[in-house]
Amino acid sequence: MLTDLIVYVQTKNTDLHTVSAFEALHCIMGLKDLKSLRRFRVLNLAFEKSSLEQAKIYLDTMVAKSFDLLNPNKETYHLGYVPEGRADLRNVYVDVRPRDADSESEQHAQYFRSRHGVPLVSFSSGVVWELGLDSSVQVSEDVLLDTYVWSRSSSQGLLAHPVQDSVRVLDLSERNV
Repeated sequence: MLTDLIVYVQTKNTDLHTVSAFEALHCIMGLKDLKSLRRFRVLNLAFEKSSLEQAKIYLDTMVAKSFDLLNPNKETYHLGYVPEGRADLRNVYVDVRPRDADSESEQHAQYFRSRHGVPLVSFSSGVVWELGLDSSVQVSEDVLLDTYVWSRSSSQGLLAHPVQDSVRVLDLSERNV
């Protein structure tokens, strides 16, 4: 039996990477419909022969023992959900994952098993971007991805690399997985 945990890691204070991305999209590229931008690192952990409560204890142990997963001095995490975005905006969640992530999953899991003594069998990570768009503007998923997400030219997108990353727009029901 495997127990999966999805952990969303968020910077407690100013996320300079996100500020830079927002400024580039909003000011330089002129995408004025973008009103806010948040970034979450996503950690997918699968523990062998563990209950949900035991998996949470393993996660707490890993966080307490080292900064391997996150730095609790500057980051916080949410287990299984992304905190609500601004209510006055149309919040779109874009999941960005490296295309070659599977090749490193076992290597990372082995590292965590040996370092922390936890029965972790798989580990993967990615990023979820929350794009807060003007709620009066309706944009299709294809236009959203081409305009905001995929880096294809100096005038469009910068949140994902078209060769190195895979991308999917999460629907609202997937936001709190």
